[in-house]
Amino acid sequence: MSILVRFNMMECRGVSTPLDNSIPIRKKDCLTTDKEKDDMKHVPYRELIGSLLYFANSSRPDTTFAVTKLAQFCSNPGERHWQAAKHILRYLQANKNVSLIYKRGSDDILEFSDSDGANDIDVRRSTSGSAVTINGCLVSWRSEKQNCVSLSTMESEYIAFAQTTKEILWIAQILENFKCLTDASRPITIFCDNRATIEFSKNNIENNMSNYIDILYHYIREKVNSGDIHVNYISTNDNLADIFTKGLKKTAHQNACAAMNCLDTGILPGISKPQLIAQQNKLKRIIGWIFRLFYNCRKPLQKEKSGALSLEEIETSFNRIIRCAQQEDYYIDFRQIEALQPLSGKSPSKNLNPSLDKGGLLRAVQQLMGNLPASRINWTRPFTKKGIDFAEPKRLIVGKYKLTFEEITTVLTQIEACLNSRSLCPLTDDPEDLTALTAGHFLIGMTLTAVPSLVRESSSSLKGRWQLVEQIKTDFWKRWSCECFSRLQNRPKWLEPVENIKIGT
Repeated sequence: MSILVRFNMMECRGVSTPLDNSIPIRKKDCLTTDKEKDDMKHVPYRELIGSLLYFANSSRPDTTFAVTKLAQFCSNPGERHWQAAKHILRYLQANKNVSLIYKRGSDDILEFSDSDGANDIDVRRSTSGSAVTINGCLVSWRSEKQNCVSLSTMESEYIAFAQTTKEILWIAQILENFKCLTDASRPITIFCDNRATIEFSKNNIENNMSNYIDILYHYIREKVNSGDIHVNYISTNDNLADIFTKGLKKTAHQNACAAMNCLDTGILPGISKPQLIAQQNKLKRIIGWIFRLFYNCRKPLQKEKSGALSLEEIETSFNRIIRCAQQEDYYIDFRQIEALQPLSGKSPSKNLNPSLDKGGLLRAVQQLMGNLPASRINWTRPFTKKGIDFAEPKRLIVGKYKLTFEEITTVLTQIEACLNSRSLCPLTDDPEDLTALTAGHFLIGMTLTAVPSLVRESSSSLKGRWQLVEQIKTDFWKRWSCECFSRLQNRPKWLEPVENIKIGT
């Protein structure tokens, strides 16, 4: 993950939970002396919390409570707060492949509400947590400190319940505008683990134990009476919002992540290659429709796009997927190239002389003797372009053999296949796997292989034009296979960019 690279935590030891419950996070751990403030002046605490908030609010709800808890101390963080923030990075190190999993199904909307009951030892305010699921998939979550001090557990739960009600009705209104919510989905079910809160939301009778609750939070009663929402009880162990109100132990944290479909994609059941390709094509179109929505929201009605996605929109979404994946795996390389700095010696892509194209994609460009045409360097479907680059001899002679145009075209194509079959790096870390990444993977998506032909060892007495072409190809392959790994595989002059040879020099 790029955040681990940015804060130099790539080799840290992983942990099982984002927050260490044995170490309390308190306000008295903030800095008090000038010496402590000078020591923490250069610690990137705010930068780290900002990056973690982006992860927590976009795709990692399992870290939301820990990050929002530490975000309260951005104005004056102490050493203990900094160690707790790095503890979250250690959790991300152990759970790099965790992400939200979404599936297709019904449009059932469920809301979960919870409160921790004034566990903040500094100001004794409660933390409200909520989680919204559609078809069992988490789509919205929240963890925030309440604005007032609650005088009872029921009151803190009731305040969290009122905030949860406003949020779920807002989401339902958005779904209705997109015609994704039917009348069958009404009323919307909200789960709460406090029976007193459930009964109080249905009862309009005030007493000495509840008359101090602000009328602002009685909004929930109106929605219950109107039939917009329905309140059900759920145990604390099954409440999905419990993870957003407090730090859980290992087993409870893992169960909550499983309930949210926040799973490790590296241990999911195996997916066949056709299914993987189908999912990639589906992902390209989903992102394409999202970009279409952004475009139509920003443009006047007359310029809105409609109908099926165009090839340009699909290609744009595919490039965005590639860019996100490259920035995730080559974060340092991206930053050095953007700053026009040479790549570090430890960079795995230094030998490929990478550069950024106009679309912001990382491209591997080797030093060439001249500029290739656009049809050779721009990505297209395999074999849509054909021809010969820099191979238009006036005399069609190879060595001592005189060939026709079709024969020399075949020879040059076979030689190009030989050149593109060289190995660049292993495909896997398995020592028993002998497959390697080749230049052919960037052309057709797989290794360029051909069944070898049986050609007798002879030079001039060969009969048949095809045998002659095969003999030329075999002679070239014998020399290429012997010299490639010993002299041509890693040329020192390609480690640094140099100017191409110009015509006329």
